[in-house]
Amino acid sequence: MKPSNAVAIENKLPRVDVRQKVTGAARYAADQSRPRMLFVKFIRFPFGKGGAEGGNVERARAIPGVLEVEWNASEEARMPGWRMGHVVAESRAALDDALEALDPDFTRQRAATDADIMRLYRGPAPAGEALAAVRQKFSAAKIVVEAMYRTQVQTHSCLEPHGSMVDHRGDEVEVWASTQDVTGYHSEVSKHVGVPASKVLVHSEYVGGGFGSKFGPQAEGVLAARIAAKYKRPCRLVLDRAEEHLDGGSRPGSVQYMAIAANAEGRILGGRVHCSSVIGFDRGGGGCRNPINELYRFGDVERTEDQIQLNFAIPRAFRAPGWPQGVYAIESMMDELAKALDIDPLEIRRRNDP
Repeated sequence: MKPSNAVAIENKLPRVDVRQKVTGAARYAADQSRPRMLFVKFIRFPFGKGGAEGGNVERARAIPGVLEVEWNASEEARMPGWRMGHVVAESRAALDDALEALDPDFTRQRAATDADIMRLYRGPAPAGEALAAVRQKFSAAKIVVEAMYRTQVQTHSCLEPHGSMVDHRGDEVEVWASTQDVTGYHSEVSKHVGVPASKVLVHSEYVGGGFGSKFGPQAEGVLAARIAAKYKRPCRLVLDRAEEHLDGGSRPGSVQYMAIAANAEGRILGGRVHCSSVIGFDRGGGGCRNPINELYRFGDVERTEDQIQLNFAIPRAFRAPGWPQGVYAIESMMDELAKALDIDPLEIRRRNDP
């Protein structure tokens, strides 16, 4: 029987790259190698918050094959995996030896973690003033259902790690990158390689997942470009699996309070929603969006939102940023309303379908 490349049973279009991917013929950014290629790795802080003291930079630089050690011991680290410098070497072995020889003394401070979420939460609490206000505002309601929903931070966990290989040949540059946006990657890398943009070529034939986290080159792509430009040699910087979870992007967590009023027929009258996005050490990178009136008719809803900052990396876009967290809370509330009113869960959705 002739093998089929169909994407799925109901889709007869061939998936043209399936054979290359399943046989290992597809070459990703991390598979690229060139003679005289340099390897780069970040020096990362291992704890949630703190700093570093000491560090034997001279001993690390003395490792055969090590070209460069940059060490920022005075910098405050605000997340696990905080970039405190980097090492450039002519082999992976020299790279690992230099990181071991550096041997810094890391210091810890109290970090804000998942255990602190409810301590930092400033929104309405169940059976609080918000519920009373909803009951008063919608006095005709048969019920008011109040609940709080939480979603956790999710890392992107791309099958192919973030990174690139930059081949700098003096008057032109060729890049193999793991990116969803070749044009944007090209525009950013061009600023760091010291040649005209017309002499920079970016390849991304295969991408092992991105989900919104692989647009610009990020810190790893920028550093690879700068090192390649500095030494006029090919340079590869690809995150390892641990780095992917620490610094490869994540979807923010959330704490969502909802108090929703409905009549006896299951028609929603309105309510109160407060959404707290659980983000990283700094603001930005997206949050949670509770699209309360975009899926069902929720009527007159008072909405507020804020953010809870923890010591982890700033989130990145992750497939419909903000919506998965919000939809989880909304659909959970619809189920709870259906149960409270003894109405079929599908039927209550039909009655509030816009």
